Amino acid sequence: MRSLLLLAALFGIGSSALTDEKYVTIKGTVKWNGEKAPELKAIDFKNNPDKGVCCKDGVPTSSEVLVDPKSLGFQNVVVWLRPDNDDKESAFPPDQIHPDLAKPKSREHVIDQPKCQFEPQITMAREGDTLVVKNSARSVTTSTMRARLKI
Repeated sequence: MRSLLLLAALFGIGSSALTDEKYVTIKGTVKWNGEKAPELKAIDFKNNPDKGVCCKDGVPTSSEVLVDPKSLGFQNVVVWLRPDNDDKESAFPPDQIHPDLAKPKSREHVIDQPKCQFEPQITMAREGDTLVVKNSARSVTTSTMRARLKI
C-alpha cells in the first residue's frame, strides 16, 4: 500500500481516489522537470537512401524525448505498479489483481512505420495479444508481420 500511496503522491491523485475499496484507479501524468520543453530536432537524412520515402511529407523530427510544451507532460512513457518489497522480480498475489486484469481478453496491437519511424513509439502488450508490424513507408515493398505473443 505504501507504493500505491507514493505513486498517488507522485501523480497528484486526490485522496478521494484512495478509498478503502479493494481496487482503485490511478491516473496521472509524467512531467518534464524543467521550465521549458526540449526542442525537437530534425533527423539528418543527408546520406539515407530512403530519404525520398521518409521525407515525402517533410523531414521527421526526432522522437527521443517528446514533451508537450504547454503541460510539460511526456509522451511515450510506461509506468507500472509492483509490490512494495525489495524483490524486483516479485509479482502481486492473485487475490490482489483485479479479475478483469488477471485474465484479460486478447487484443491486437498494430505498429507501423509510414515515415521511417515507428508509430506508435511504445506499445504495451500482454501474453496472448497479437502484434501486427507493418512497413507502409514503401508502397512497392509494403509488408506485414503478425505474431502472437508468448512470454
